[in-house]
Amino acid sequence: PQASRRGGIIVLVALLAVNIVAVLVPRPAAQHPYNVIWVSWDSVRADHLSTYGYSRPTTPALDRFAEDAVVYEAAYAQHNWTRPSYASMFASKHVWEMPGWRDKPEPLTFPEILMNYGYRTFGYIQNANLYAELNFGQGFEVYLERNDELPPVEMGEHALRRIKEQAAGGQPFFLFLHIMEPHFPYRHDNPYIAEFVASDVALMSDVEIRKLMISHGADWDHSSADAADKIRYLLDMYDATLRNTDDSLGQLVDILKDSGLWENSLVIFNSDHGDEFYERGEFGHAHPNVYPELTAVPLLIHYPAAMGIPAGRFSAPVQQLDIYPTVLDVLGIPLSQPVSGHSLVMDERPAEADVALSTYSGLMAIRTRKQSLVTDLDSDAEAQVFDRIADPLERSPMAGLSTLADQPPFGQTLVWYAGIHEQIKDAESGGGAPGGQEDMSEELRQRLNALGYIE
Repeated sequence: PQASRRGGIIVLVALLAVNIVAVLVPRPAAQHPYNVIWVSWDSVRADHLSTYGYSRPTTPALDRFAEDAVVYEAAYAQHNWTRPSYASMFASKHVWEMPGWRDKPEPLTFPEILMNYGYRTFGYIQNANLYAELNFGQGFEVYLERNDELPPVEMGEHALRRIKEQAAGGQPFFLFLHIMEPHFPYRHDNPYIAEFVASDVALMSDVEIRKLMISHGADWDHSSADAADKIRYLLDMYDATLRNTDDSLGQLVDILKDSGLWENSLVIFNSDHGDEFYERGEFGHAHPNVYPELTAVPLLIHYPAAMGIPAGRFSAPVQQLDIYPTVLDVLGIPLSQPVSGHSLVMDERPAEADVALSTYSGLMAIRTRKQSLVTDLDSDAEAQVFDRIADPLERSPMAGLSTLADQPPFGQTLVWYAGIHEQIKDAESGGGAPGGQEDMSEELRQRLNALGYIE
C-alpha cells in the first residue's frame, strides 16, 4: 500500500502504473473463480471451542458453520505468536525459509497472487503485528487497520458492508477478516460474562491481567490461597470472550447466505495460536512452549457447493501452511513458487502431508496420525512422546517409548531440524520488533508495547 492511516481510515492501493499495464496486458483468470472469505480470530485454543468438543457452549455460530464445512480436528500452528504465524500462512513457508520475514513476509504472498488473477482483495485487521507498516498489506487493494479496542461485531461490520457491495458485482473477491479477540484484555461489557464467569466480582483488574500475560507469570505465586480461583476467572473470561466473538461469525455467515454468495464461496475459519493458562507453568503466548495449548488451533473450511466436498471431520494432522496451496488448488490457480504446505483437496496427499511441525527456537513438536513428539535441542532432556489420539493435550508422556525418536518420521525430521537449528533460532529470536525498532512509527511501537511484544 502506498499510504497507511490508522483509526479506520482505509489503506488504499493506488498503483496507477500497474493498473495501466493491466489494461494493456490481460490478467490470467482463475479456472474456478470462487470468492474467498477468510475469518481469523486471535489466540484461539481449539480445546475451548464447543465445535471441538468443549463442554461449554462457547461457539454456537461456529457449530452451525461446521454443519456445512470440513472440520480439521488436528490443525496445528507453526509458531506460537501472531506475526510469524501469519507470515507463514500467507507464504506457506516456515519463517526460517524466509530471510527478512520480519520486514517482508515473502516476495509473493497468496493475496498478491489472487490480485494478479483479477481478484479484488480486501483486508480488515486489528492486531498491530499485521499492520501494513510491517508489509502485511501486500496484495490488498484495501487494507483497513483498526485498533484492538473495537468490539468484534463492530469489526465484522466493515467486512459485512464490503460483502454486500461485492454481492452486486460480478468480479471475484478475497476478503481477510482478522478479529483481535479472544486475545487479552478481556471486555467487562461482554454480555456473556454472567453466563460464563462464576465469580460475581472481577478477581483481577485489567492491569493485573495484562501484566500476568505479558510477563508469562514471572511473578505468579501458584501457592497463594486464591491462585486457583484467579486461573478459573481467567479461563471463564476467555470463554465468555469466545462466546461474544462468535456472534460476529454468525452475522457474517448469515450475510453470505442472504446475499447468495455462500454456495459459490470458499470460506475459511482459523486462528494464529492459542494461549496458556498455567498448564506448563506460564501464561499467555510467545514464550518457549509448543504444546497444544499454544499450537492446536481451529481450522474449518466451507468448500463451494460445485466441488461436491461433503461436510465432515478430518482427523489427520494438518498445518496452517496448508491454507495457501488449498486456496490456489480450489481456484485452479497453479503454484508459481515452492511452498511447504500441501493442498487439503488434492486427490492423494503424500505421506509427509500427515506430519505437522511447530517450533519455537530450540523447541520442536512433531505430530503424526498416532503420536506426538516434543523435544528441546537446547536441553539434554529426553524427547517426550505422546499418544496423540488418547492424549491430544499432551499431558502424559508415554513411558518407555523414547526410542520412537529414532524412527520415521521422527528420526529424519529431528536430524534435519538439528542441522538448521541455529538458522531457526536466528529467525525466531528477537520478539515482536521488525528489522529495526528505530524504523517503527510511534503508533506501531505503542501498539506492540501494549500487547507485550516490545518494551
